[in-house]
Order: sequence, then structure tokens, then C-alpha cells
Amino acid sequence: MMATIPGKANDAWWISNANECGQVDLDTKWWRIPLYLLCCAGVLGQYRLPIRFYWQAMVIQLVGYEVQYQVRPSDAHLTPI
Repeated sequence: MMATIPGKANDAWWISNANECGQVDLDTKWWRIPLYLLCCAGVLGQYRLPIRFYWQAMVIQLVGYEVQYQVRPSDAHLTPI
């Protein structure tokens, strides 16, 4: 998609990031983890992981997501390079 944007793609990404990201407070949403697990299932399907291994892969992905979500500070401090 970035190849179709005229001009500098990096600038367009930062503008889009500033306008769209951080609009939803995930701390207040009950569906944060179910949505993440649904996305994980989609990714595992793209990699053609056998379904019998989904539960193991999803547990690992969920633990990593939760650790990152709890430890990492907000991305609000990021500025364009």
C-alpha cells in the first residue's frame, strides 16, 4: 500500500499514525484479548500451522502480548525519524 502513496511513504505513515493510532483505550475494552486471539488464529492460518498446534502457539503469543502490553510504555512519546 505504501508504494501507491505519492511522495514520501515514511511521512504518510507518520501522519496516518498520528491521526489514527491511540484512539481506542484498550484498558477499558473487554474484547482486547479475544480480538488478539482471533488475529493470532488468522496469522497461524497464514503460516499453515496444523490446527492441533494452535493452542500451544496461541498461549505463547498471548503471554508475549500481555507481557509487552503491561511492560511497554505508551507509544505517545514516539516522533518521526
